[in-house]
Amino acid sequence: MMKKTKKLSTLIYVVLAYILFISFPTAVSAFTCNSGTLATTCTITGANTTTDGEVISGAGSLIIASGGSSGASRFTLNMGGNITIQSGGSITGNAVITTTNLDVQSGGSINVDSKGYYGVDGTGKGNGPGGGFPSAYGSYDNAGGAGHGGVGATGSMYSAGLGGTGYGSATQPTDFGSSGGHLFGYIYTPGRGGGAIKITASGTVTVNGTISAKGEDIQSYSTRSATMVTGAGSGGSIWITADTITGSANIVANGGNVSWGHPAHPGKGAGGRIALYYTNFTHTGLVSAYSGIDDLPLAYRTIAGAGTIFKKAVSQPNGELIADNGTISPAGSTYQSPGTTDTFDNVIIRNYASYVVQNGSSVTILAMSGTGNAGFVNNGTANLSSISLLPSSITNTGTIILPASVTLGTGATFTNSGTINTLSDLTISGGTFVANGGSFSAG
Repeated sequence: MMKKTKKLSTLIYVVLAYILFISFPTAVSAFTCNSGTLATTCTITGANTTTDGEVISGAGSLIIASGGSSGASRFTLNMGGNITIQSGGSITGNAVITTTNLDVQSGGSINVDSKGYYGVDGTGKGNGPGGGFPSAYGSYDNAGGAGHGGVGATGSMYSAGLGGTGYGSATQPTDFGSSGGHLFGYIYTPGRGGGAIKITASGTVTVNGTISAKGEDIQSYSTRSATMVTGAGSGGSIWITADTITGSANIVANGGNVSWGHPAHPGKGAGGRIALYYTNFTHTGLVSAYSGIDDLPLAYRTIAGAGTIFKKAVSQPNGELIADNGTISPAGSTYQSPGTTDTFDNVIIRNYASYVVQNGSSVTILAMSGTGNAGFVNNGTANLSSISLLPSSITNTGTIILPASVTLGTGATFTNSGTINTLSDLTISGGTFVANGGSFSAG
């Protein structure tokens, strides 16, 4: 009798489990091939919105043809074969992509502009670690732009909000860009941050279309829509690893622009972060993480920082870091990742950019190049002991290690209020040295 009761109980559990299974089925993939399969060659010719967080895998190849698109807030795409994005095709969601070869053809794109931290209606700081700050008061006060690879711009005039701070990794960028600040006392939506793309290819990544993770722009003062007095978004993240990176189109993680036409205006967004790892690099297109731009005379422009571009060939021990703001001036600070210890074979600072080592961070730089309108600021610990010529303007409030003999290049200025170690011979060749209460420890 007991055995029959036990069998009956087991049967009841099985029936209940089956009912629950058919009543609450597992999630079905939203991804579909218009022709072929993921195991052979899958072709997409129409809009294909994947489920957020979905993992799409196949042993074959993927072709995103004209009119085809694939995207979600976040998804993963693993293909054993090749991925081809033809003219008119696009990936529009934040994606982690693994493939043999990726070919973004002319007219095709991977575009996650404004797909980062969303600006939501509100009255406070923008979303994300580098969210812009709100203006202090209402009316015509203007909010700060978002930060990421650099600091976001403070709004112009009338108790404006501060720009957002820098964050994220220069060498392994995966963070979204942040959203701009809100207007105090008003429920308006600020500019959104750029999204994030990570690409790993065992073969070649060809970029003849665009790969873009820009922050959202803020538009004209004259239209005065609900987003007009809030800060612009910051650029997002692009991380590419491949045997060969080639092509002639742009790889961009710029901050959001401000097109305003009035001296009192919101802050523009900072640039994001880009990292490129390769054996061979023959790409001739623009690679940029510029700050946003604004359309005002120089006296009224807001100041946002460029982001970072990290490039590392397999043959390099540590790689090269670039802080570059193009033709956009003036420019704010570009930040080393907070609390990190980095080593670079070369650091290039140019076109109004200023690279900042924050308090609590340290860096070893084996070579440095730049121009007089660029700068290097050390608030932490910087080891420049391998550098005999300092080409850019340098400000030191922390501890900086120089070689025993160093030359200041033409147009360079060294301002020291911190500690300089090992220096015994300083040659000034058209530059300027300012001792601002700092100390020296001769080598």
